[in-house]
Amino acid sequence: VGSALCSSCEEGEYQDEERQASCKPCEPGFVCPPGSSAMIPLSCAAGTWGDVSSLSSADECEDCPAGSACAGGSAQPSDHECVQGTFSPGGLQSCAGCEAGEYQPSAAQASCVACPGGSYCLARSAAPIACAPGGFSNASGLDTCSACAAGEYQSSSSATACEACDAGGWCGAGASAVTLCAEG
Repeated sequence: VGSALCSSCEEGEYQDEERQASCKPCEPGFVCPPGSSAMIPLSCAAGTWGDVSSLSSADECEDCPAGSACAGGSAQPSDHECVQGTFSPGGLQSCAGCEAGEYQPSAAQASCVACPGGSYCLARSAAPIACAPGGFSNASGLDTCSACAAGEYQSSSSATACEACDAGGWCGAGASAVTLCAEG
């Protein structure tokens, strides 16, 4: 005895053949909206990931772990670890670059580190850059070194301060050594 109306498959079911009395269950790794005639491969949204072959819903995808980026789909976070000079606190589609004044020497990290005194860091730095002789940085988190003022000098790199110019000599701005005054 036939039915006057065909009924649609419910969510989680599909039917890919005509003239069937029942629907087939949707398999793990696929989604089947109401009325499906095929299983649709499951995909995680950007910033999330999951072993889609074992998931039954995109709601089961997890936030991307700290130190990695997840473009979506089924890619493993370990395939997209953040490189040196970048970081991810988790749940991001791509890794973010360290800001000027910060650096990150290691891969797969959740944050960046403030550049130490005596150095500076450009954006996306993997290591601090030492201040050259004639310059200094007296605080952490700087993106440039300051030149020694006139009347001061600094002969070493990585300095956090300048030294007063010696008596009998002079020092212009940014001096790395004392210039002795000529006799007379």
